[in-house]
Parts: sequence; structure tokens; C-alpha cells
Amino acid sequence: MDYVDGKITVMAMDKMEELSQKQQPFFIAVGYSKPHLAYLAPEKYWDLYDDNDIEYPQIDQLPEDFPDISYYDSFWIRNEFNRTPKEGMFSKEVQKDLIHGYYACVSFIDNQVGQLVEKLKELDLDDNTIIVLMSDHGYQLYDHGIWGKHTLFEQANNAPLIIKYPNSEKNKRVNSLVEYVDVYPTLCDLAGFEIPDQCQGESLKSIMDGTETKSENDYAYSVYNGYSNKSVRNYRYRYVETLDKKGKIIAQQLYDYKKDPFEKRNVAKEEPKVLRKMKQLLDKADQRATSQAL
Repeated sequence: MDYVDGKITVMAMDKMEELSQKQQPFFIAVGYSKPHLAYLAPEKYWDLYDDNDIEYPQIDQLPEDFPDISYYDSFWIRNEFNRTPKEGMFSKEVQKDLIHGYYACVSFIDNQVGQLVEKLKELDLDDNTIIVLMSDHGYQLYDHGIWGKHTLFEQANNAPLIIKYPNSEKNKRVNSLVEYVDVYPTLCDLAGFEIPDQCQGESLKSIMDGTETKSENDYAYSVYNGYSNKSVRNYRYRYVETLDKKGKIIAQQLYDYKKDPFEKRNVAKEEPKVLRKMKQLLDKADQRATSQAL
């Protein structure tokens, strides 16, 4: 296997076999780089997709009334590939090629994860192991005319999270707002450990097994580039705030997913009452994150 991620799979399976022989519980984390740039994967994964079947993003323009200061110009991908323009829109041909490459890399990693699961079955551990599949962020495949992760749009913040545990219901999808700080307390709960008081998140076990439903007052909090760009998302709205170096608000965005699921219009100026409530919710999230980080 000439690809780094393939070598990681081999190393992980060797480690799983070694740890299984000790007849005691173990934890192993396996991290892959794909589908990160550059989009390189074995040819057979490229062949899984026909260019004619690849779909373009639902919306490739910035929202109406979008603040210029919040724009990310797809810097990394513009400098990674010779065919991408240094400025301006990407051609449909370039978009299709890049999406094709991204899909190929995702399928490559899907195969790696499948090998790990098969190894657990081979070791007779699959029914007694908690498996968590997660990514560190979402990704915009030219959604809003942006390629990458450096935004607070839905596509960049809606990241994968799949949890399999003993006796869990197969193929069940839970429609709840959760955060990655919930993963550690969830693992503690599923493994039968006491959840430490200093954990910022909460266990998702009761939501996953159907004994509890999250309320509409729940929210998810996101930040990037320090705390200069931050966002809070509840079941209907997302509020985004951009700060200058002195901590002063220089841009605000508000999206109503009930009326505008593809974030075509920033309604921050049109909905002052909603904006104020979402601002209060963001301040609450800020206080929670700051107090628990100290």
C-alpha cells in the first residue's frame, strides 16, 4: 500500500490484533488525512464515479447581504491545483473534476474504515466494541462559490458523526443538535465510566437509544480563527458574528433554515428581534465555553 492512509490501516489492524491478545479493554484512535487536499486516491476509487452523474452544489453564489469581511476566497485549493483560477469563479469543468476527486478520496477512506470493522469481526470483537466515526469539520464543495472549510456556513459545520455500540439500533438516524464535546462523555457513559465533572459536553446515549429527546432550546456552538469568527445554531436559525482584534463586532449574519435552507439570504438586518435572541444565545455559549475551559 503506497498511500499513507493505507499504511495507517495496516498499522491499526496490527495494533488491534496485538491488543486483543491481552484480554483486557483497549482504546485505539485511527486518524486519516483524506479527503484532505491533495485529492489523491487509487484509480479504482475514481472509477466508481461517472463525471456525468456528478452534481453541482445547490447554490454557488454568496448570500444576499453577505458581509465582505467574512468572505473566504478558497485560498488553499487555488494554490494546490494549477487548473484553479487565482481569483474569480471556478469553471464547471474544474468544479466537476474537484468534486470527483473529493468523492474518490471519501470512498478510499470508506474502504479503510471497512477494513478496520472487518478486522474487529475477525478478532470476534465487533459485538463488544464501541465505534465512533467522525470528522473535524464539514466541507464546502463550491457551495456559495467557496471551496473549503474556513466558513461558518452549514456545509462547513455540519460534520459526520456515527456511533455504533453494543446492542445499538442499526441504521438509526437521530435528528438532534449535538457537538463534538459530547463525544467524550458519551464514550464514558457507554463504557460504564463516571463522566468527569469538567466535561463540557453531555452524553448522547439517552438520545441514541430513544429514551430522551433534545429540546428545541438546544444549540450548537462553532468557532474558527481563534474567537474572531463564531456561530450558534439552534433548530431554526444560525447566527454568525465576526469580531475585530479589539473584540468589536464588525459583521453579523442570520439565516432562517425554515424559509431558506440553502442560506441564500442574510436576514440580520430584517429580523432584529431574532437577531437579538440569537446574539444572547451566542453570548451564553461563549460564557459556557470560557468558564469550562478555565
